[in-house]
Amino acid sequence: RMDELLNNAPCGFLSFADDGKVVEANATLLDLLGYEREELLRLHVEKIFSVAGRIFYQTHFFPLLKIKGRTEEIYVDLRSKAGESIPV
Repeated sequence: RMDELLNNAPCGFLSFADDGKVVEANATLLDLLGYEREELLRLHVEKIFSVAGRIFYQTHFFPLLKIKGRTEEIYVDLRSKAGESIPV
């Protein structure tokens, strides 16, 4: 099953809707960030970006998604539930 593969992947996976609401995250990312699934699914993606990550999201990443519909790869710092900056 795709859910099992995604959940057991060695890298974190995050999916969010057009409005920025987090809709899916795998166990690897949840462990990395220290969130429970239900907690993370209530957040806007900007809440887990560092300050620089939020700026990048607003000025580059989100507009690129709107124009092209996808991105291949990005590097950004996420913030754990404890406030730690985590480069991904």
